[in-house]
Amino acid sequence: MTLILCDSARWPGEEEAAIEQILLEKGSKCQWVFTRWDRLNQKEKARARKRWKEMGIASQAVAVSSTKGTGLNELRKRIQRTVEDFYGLPASTVKTGQEPAS
Repeated sequence: MTLILCDSARWPGEEEAAIEQILLEKGSKCQWVFTRWDRLNQKEKARARKRWKEMGIASQAVAVSSTKGTGLNELRKRIQRTVEDFYGLPASTVKTGQEPAS
């Protein structure tokens, strides 16, 4: 899986879309990660979500904020599921974000 990181304050450009297309053609999964989500107001967040739907990436988009921790657990879960699926592992019972029990 490839993570495509974009600043939430700007729209993904042609470059990001081209990268996604190349990766999809090669059979790679893509996950859009929109950073600095905490810097947007509610109106901007609604506009961003609408744009993701228009682009067809809403189900692959995760909004994160490293400052506030927003979206990080969701991103970890998606990465973990992808790894489990790729290696044919059973779904983990370990809560994401915590150290596994020894």
